[in-house]
Amino acid sequence: MYTATWRHALDKNTRFYADWVMTVNHSAAHYDLGAGGDGVTTDCYDSTPMAAFDATTGGVTNGGPHCFAGGRLQGVSTGVNYKF
Repeated sequence: MYTATWRHALDKNTRFYADWVMTVNHSAAHYDLGAGGDGVTTDCYDSTPMAAFDATTGGVTNGGPHCFAGGRLQGVSTGVNYKF
């Protein structure tokens, strides 16, 4: 995971910030960006079911689990922090 943050004080009470994060998964890894850009495992939530009924053939297919592993996920956040 790579991150970069930029913060700038506009005045004594106000700060502007911008954050960037990128998760680089290896070919079999399946990590995702969580709240606040934290790396969390998602345990194949995008997977196909273990077994599913196929109405076109009348049988049960066993297509899963399938994870979309090896992806690169990026996120950006910006904001203003004002302290009263």
